[in-house]
Amino acid sequence: LHEKKHSIPFEQFDRLGHCLSLVGNNLEICFAICQRLSAEPNTSITSVRDLSNAIAGEVNSKHLKDEVEKSLAIAVAEAKLAFEESYDLLNLLTAPRRSRLHSILKTLVRVETAGHILAWTKRSSTLKIAHEKFSETGFFPSSCAWWTILSSSPIGLEFDGLYGCPPIHIVELPRLKLSFTVRKDYGGTERLYSMDHSNLFVCNERNTMVNSMVQGIPHSLILSNIEGEMQILIPVLNAIRPVVVSNPFTTAIVLDRSDDDWRNALTSRYFMYPVHVSTSFLMTKGLHAAMYLLLLRLLHRDYEEVFRLTESISSDSTLSAEGELLFGAFGNANDDFHPDAHACRLKITLSCIESTDELPWDITIECAKYIIKYDRLAASCVVDDEEEHQLLSNETWIVEDDSHPLHDATKIYYYIIVKNHCEALCAINSLEGASDEKFNFCQEVSCHHPPRADTSNWPFFMDNTAFGESYSRISEVESADDWNGLFSRIELPAQQDFVAGQQVVVPFAAY
Repeated sequence: LHEKKHSIPFEQFDRLGHCLSLVGNNLEICFAICQRLSAEPNTSITSVRDLSNAIAGEVNSKHLKDEVEKSLAIAVAEAKLAFEESYDLLNLLTAPRRSRLHSILKTLVRVETAGHILAWTKRSSTLKIAHEKFSETGFFPSSCAWWTILSSSPIGLEFDGLYGCPPIHIVELPRLKLSFTVRKDYGGTERLYSMDHSNLFVCNERNTMVNSMVQGIPHSLILSNIEGEMQILIPVLNAIRPVVVSNPFTTAIVLDRSDDDWRNALTSRYFMYPVHVSTSFLMTKGLHAAMYLLLLRLLHRDYEEVFRLTESISSDSTLSAEGELLFGAFGNANDDFHPDAHACRLKITLSCIESTDELPWDITIECAKYIIKYDRLAASCVVDDEEEHQLLSNETWIVEDDSHPLHDATKIYYYIIVKNHCEALCAINSLEGASDEKFNFCQEVSCHHPPRADTSNWPFFMDNTAFGESYSRISEVESADDWNGLFSRIELPAQQDFVAGQQVVVPFAAY
């Protein structure tokens, strides 16, 4: 056997565990028996099966019987304890409707997919319920060993169908790094308590104002403590608002849970937002939590709330990789051309312009559209003149002429609008502090216009095709002499040419 130890078959290797189990997994007794067997000249062992039989024979000897029985008793007690402390995984997908397990699934599926929710029950609790049912019904004989109960078909496979929902002890959400446990509160009511946040449990009560706060956040979970203080748990997922042709102003969002780049770049799998005591708004903890809440509000087109939250993301330090990811996600709402949406983007830029190297939108175009739609803005979304002037005067991001590295010749119209508005704001700011005597109501302001094409003389074009006249060529008028010469070649109709029912077309400038 010693010579073939490197080529032992798997069948014999698997029986080595049986040799240990014969002596209650006591290595000292097993080694002592093996040494005794090797010292006997008449004993021939050629396989693990022979070794197992030899050990079984030695176990029944008088000098080892007491020690082996003691080891076996200890091994059985340890196995029983390990068996009772182990957990069984419950199948959430086949949970009966209106059961506790199905209720937990419907609640937690808001924050995680069903395939990544693990519900566990203690095996000892299942055994206790099964033993009570057996004693009442006598379905199984009372002599049935306790460790064979779960392996029996009616219990192991159909326990839920026979005896109802098993007790739920732990619910895990591995991707979110969250765990919950079921226990009773001070009033005796079973609650799903968070194991990561003390005294917080999933709240079943609904408040009208709290419901309005979680509008647009379909992946939220309301937690509360015994004092009624609530917090909103929101997983950090890449939220996208799809384009719906039949509903262009939709506020529905789609959550991309399979975005590995997004998940790997985040240090926090979820954010907690305490509900203010007035239940009128959510409070934010940290810059990244505020940025993600602002993103959800922007996708939900809640412009007033976005405008308020911009004060929470103000920072003069460089954003981290997680912050850059969240800030870039604001571009998911760039298809929103509402006047207030432009105002929100200006306000967000003002808050983070010193802390990022890349904006998720063209701020010059956003400023131009904000100026064009200014008269349609909500009163709560108007940017102060001082802040607007500060943004328009930023030479890094605002494009005014072709010398800027971000210049695009197709957007000259927007650049001129921004430049003229900036000139107007400069003139207004120069009047601040002036006395009434020096105040000039006719303040002079520079006005710029887009450059005209070199071959264009549009003020001098005369086109009478709308009156029925056709031209073989286009005549360009570049001076007053050309203008007079053009009319000298036109024959005006005589008085007798104006007859009833006949239309005579003449140049409109002749009258």
